[in-house]
Amino acid sequence: ATTELERVYEGKSRGDLRLDLPFRSTAASRDPSNSESLHQAETLFHQALALRDGMTDAHLGLASVYMSQSKFGLANAEFQRVLDANSNDPRALIGRGVARHEQAQEANDALLRNSLLSGALEDFNAALRLSPSSAEALYNKAWVLFETGRHREALQVIDSYLSQDSDSIWAGKLRDLKSRINFTNSKNVEAEVERAAQARDAASLSKLISLAPYQAPVAIRHAVRQSLELDGLSVGPGRLSSKDLIWAGEVLEAAYGSVAGDRSFKNLLRFYAGLSPPQRRIKKSLDADFRGMMELFEKRDFTKALQQSRRFELRYKALQDLWQLHNVYHLRGNCYYYGKADFQSAVASYRQMLSVARQIGSPDLIARALGSLAAASLEQGLLDQARNHAVALKDLAGRYHLTNWQAYGNFILGGFYLDLNLLEDSRREYSEAFRLSCLLNHELVLLNSLEKLGAVLDAAGNPSDAQRFYAEAIRECDASQESGTATNNPVKLSRKLNLIYRQGDLYLRRGEFDKAESCFTESLKALTGSMRELEARNRLALTELHLRQKRFDAARAELERAVLIAASGQYPEIDWRARYLRGNILRETGEDASAFSNYETAIAMIEKFRGAVKDRDLRQSFLDRRYDPYKAIVSLLFHSLGDKGKAHEYAERSKSMTLRERLGELFPAKSTPHHPRPAVTLRTAMLDYFVGDDEVFIFFESGTRKEAVSVKIARPELEREVAEFLTSIRMHDMKSFRAGSRRIHGRLLEPVQASLDAASPDVLLILPDGPLHILPFGALENTRGKYLLEERTLVYSPSLPVYDYCLSLDRNANPARTILLLDGSANLGGARAELASLLRLYGDGARILNAKESADCGRMASQCDILHFAGHAENHNGDAGLLFRSLSGEYRIDSGIINSWTLTRTRLVNLAGCSTGIGPRSEGEAPWGLVPAFLSAGAPAVLVSLMPVDDDSTESLNSRFYDFLNRGSLSKARALQQSQLALLSSARATGDPNPSAWAPYVLIGDPR
Repeated sequence: ATTELERVYEGKSRGDLRLDLPFRSTAASRDPSNSESLHQAETLFHQALALRDGMTDAHLGLASVYMSQSKFGLANAEFQRVLDANSNDPRALIGRGVARHEQAQEANDALLRNSLLSGALEDFNAALRLSPSSAEALYNKAWVLFETGRHREALQVIDSYLSQDSDSIWAGKLRDLKSRINFTNSKNVEAEVERAAQARDAASLSKLISLAPYQAPVAIRHAVRQSLELDGLSVGPGRLSSKDLIWAGEVLEAAYGSVAGDRSFKNLLRFYAGLSPPQRRIKKSLDADFRGMMELFEKRDFTKALQQSRRFELRYKALQDLWQLHNVYHLRGNCYYYGKADFQSAVASYRQMLSVARQIGSPDLIARALGSLAAASLEQGLLDQARNHAVALKDLAGRYHLTNWQAYGNFILGGFYLDLNLLEDSRREYSEAFRLSCLLNHELVLLNSLEKLGAVLDAAGNPSDAQRFYAEAIRECDASQESGTATNNPVKLSRKLNLIYRQGDLYLRRGEFDKAESCFTESLKALTGSMRELEARNRLALTELHLRQKRFDAARAELERAVLIAASGQYPEIDWRARYLRGNILRETGEDASAFSNYETAIAMIEKFRGAVKDRDLRQSFLDRRYDPYKAIVSLLFHSLGDKGKAHEYAERSKSMTLRERLGELFPAKSTPHHPRPAVTLRTAMLDYFVGDDEVFIFFESGTRKEAVSVKIARPELEREVAEFLTSIRMHDMKSFRAGSRRIHGRLLEPVQASLDAASPDVLLILPDGPLHILPFGALENTRGKYLLEERTLVYSPSLPVYDYCLSLDRNANPARTILLLDGSANLGGARAELASLLRLYGDGARILNAKESADCGRMASQCDILHFAGHAENHNGDAGLLFRSLSGEYRIDSGIINSWTLTRTRLVNLAGCSTGIGPRSEGEAPWGLVPAFLSAGAPAVLVSLMPVDDDSTESLNSRFYDFLNRGSLSKARALQQSQLALLSSARATGDPNPSAWAPYVLIGDPR
C-alpha cells in the first residue's frame, strides 16, 4: 500500500509524503489518473485490517488515502480509531487536526468553521506537547492561527519552524505566509515599497502583488504620493529618491495589471508625471492640509471638517486631481454618516464619489463608493438599493482580486438579508465576511461580522451561541485597544457599545433583568452625542424592561427620550417600535383607545417601510421581526375593545401579504380584498385562524352566523404539538397519533363545534396561520370518534382574499378534457402506474413530459386543463421542488421557475409527491414554496401533500380521485374527500386507520 501511495507522489521521500498527504493541493487529489492507485492502496489497507496486521499503520494508511480523496469525514474516523487505542499517537493527532482544518476550509458557516479550527488547533497543540519540535505540527498550527485571525501568534510559530528548517519547500511556504501576514498591515506594505524602490528590487514588488493583490492600490498610491514628498530633497548614495518611487509605481502597476487586469493606475502615474513644478508644490501643500482635515474627523469635529471640505473640493477640481477629489467626497459622506446620522446627505456625497471613480476608471475607487452607498442605503431602509450596490461590489471585487472589498460586500449583504429575516442567507454572507476578515486582519469587518453573526444566531433561536459571538467580539475590541491598534474613532466605539447593547437584549429576553439593565446603562454612559440610533435602541430596551417590571413611570421616561430621536424620521425601525411600546404602556395602564391608535400608527409605519422593498421575492419574510403590532392590535380589539369583527379584519390584513400583492399585480380586477365574492352554489363555512404569542384566535363564519373565540396556548407549545402530531403520522405511532389528534381537535375545533354542526356546510374553508399551515386538519378526531374528514369536505387557502381570487377565475364551466402529465417517477412503481392510468383515462387529451422535455413544461402547461406531477419531490431549506431524473442528469422545477409561467387555462394542479405543500414560513405569509408560485401563475386550485407520502397509497388515491372527478357529479374537494375516505376505509378493514395513507393530502383554492 505504501508503494502505491509513493507512486502517486513521484520521487518524494516518506517524510515529505507524510507532510504532503493532508493537503488538497497535492497532485493526487486533483489528478483522476491517480484514483486507481489510491483504490489499490485502500484495498490493501483493508486486507491488512482484516488480518489484524499492523492495525495502527493500516488505519493511518486508510486515513491518508481518504485525505487524498478529500473524504475528510472518513479520514477523521480512521484517525479517531487510532486515538481510541492510543490518545497520544502524534501521527493521528496531526492527521485529525489536518482533516478538521480541511473540513473547515469547505465550511460556509462560521459556527461550524470555528468549531473545526478550534479542534484542529487543540490537536496540533497536543502533538506539540508530545514533541515540541514537530515540524508537521508547527507547520499546520501556523496556518490554523492565520485563518482564525491570530496573526501575531502565527508569526511566532512560523519563526519557531524556520529556526529548525529554512530550506524545504514547507519553509518557503511559511516564509510566504509570513509575508502575507505582514502585508495585511498597510504600513508594512508601504515600508516594503520604499525598501524595494531604493534597491530597485522588482522581484520583491512583484511578489508583494502576487501574495496580496488587494494591497496593490495602497502600494501604488503610496509610491506616487511619496515621490511628491521627496521633491526638492537632496539625493545621495543609499537614499530613496522620487525617481525610485515612480519606478516602483510602474513596476507595481504592471504586476497588478497582469494579475487583476486593472490598468487604471496608468492614469494615476500619468497624472503625477504631467504635473508641472508649480502644480507639484501646490498639490504637496494641499495634501498636507487635507491630512489635517482627516484629523478633524478622527477627533469627531465633524462640523469643521464639513466646512473645510468645500474649499478642498474647489482646489482639487482646479488641479484636476480626481483621486483626491474622490477622497474629499468620501470624507464628507462619512461626516454626514457617522457624525450627523444624515444618511440622505451621505448618499449624495457617496454618489459624487462613484461618479468620480467611474471617470477615473478605477475598480478600487468604484468599490469604495459602492461599499459606502450600500451601507448608507441599508441605514435608510432602502433595501433594494443596498442589495444592488453590495452585489455590484462583490462582483467587482472578485474580478479584480480586491479581497478587502469582497469581504465588505459580504458583510453588507449579510445585513440586507438580516433585515429581511432571511437568516440562512445572512449567516452565509456574514460567515464569508468573517472568514476573509480573519485572513486580511481586517479589524473593522471582523468585529462587525462577529457581532452580526451573533445577531443572526439570536434571531434563529440560538441565544447561547449568539452570546459566544458577542463575547468574542468584545474580547477582540479590548485586544485591539491593548495592542494600540485601536483609536477612539466613532466607528470602533460605536461597535463596542453596540455589542454591549446586544448582550443586554439577550439578557432581557431571558428575563435576567439586572444584567440587562446593567448592559443598557453601561452602553448609554459611554455614548457620544452622534450615536443617536444606538442611544434610541438602548432607551427602547430599557422601556421594555421597565414595562415588564410594571415600572410604568420609568418606562414612559425612557420612551420619551427615544421618541425625540425617532422624531427625526431617519430611523424607521426605531419609530415604529417606539409607537408599539407606547401602545403597550397605554394598554397596561387601561388607556385602550390610545393604545389602539399607537398600534395603528406602528402598523402603518411598518407597511410603509415594507413598501420600500420593491423586489416581491424579498418581502416574504419582512414581517418576521415586525409582527408584534399586528398581534397586539388583534388581542386589544378582541379582549379589551370588544370589536371582534375589526380584530378579524386586522388578522386577515396581516396574512399572506406578499401573495395578495402578487395576485393584485397580475390580476388586479380579481384579487382586490373588497371585491364582491363570486356566487358559489356550495354552502361554505369558514374557519380563520390567527396565532398570537400566547393564544390562538378562531373566527368562524357561515352565512350570517359569526363567532369568534380565543384559545389560550403559547405559540411554542402549539408548534411542538403540531410537530409531534406529524411525527406520529410519519412513524405510524397510533397511540401518539390518536392522543395528539384529539388534543389538537379540542383546542382548534371543539370551541366552534356547535356552530359548525348548526351550519352543516357543503364545504369547510380553513384559513390556517403560522404552524397550522402544515397541519392536516382532516386527521383531527372529535369526541364522537370521527375524523373531521369524515364529517366535512375541506378546502384550504392562505387567506380569504386569496380564496376569493381563486373562485373569481371560475374555470369550471366545461369538463376538463386535457391533462399534462409530468413524469418524475424515476424508480417509483406506483407513480409510473399512476401516469399510465391517466394516459388511458384521458386518451388523446393526455400528453406526458419526461426529464428530457421538462424544460418545455411551462409552455405545455399553459395549454392544458389539468397539470399532474407524479414522482419525487425534494425539499431544499423547506422549499419543495419537483424532480425529473434521467441518465443524463437531474432537472428541478422550483417556485422560481413556476413564477414565470402563465396558466390561463388550467383548472387544477395536482402535485403527487412528498411534502409538495411545504415551504419556508414567515410571519404574515403563506408557506412560500410551490403553492404560492402556482397560484401566482394563474392556477385556481392546487392539490398537495403536507408530508412525505407513500408511493402505493398516492397512486391509489389519485386513481380514485380522477375516477370521481371524471364522472362529472363531484367537485374537486368532494372527489378528494371521497378518495381519502376510501383509503381510510381500506385501512380500517385491516384494523389500522394508517393516517399516512390518507391524511397528508389537501386541496388549496377553488373547491368546485
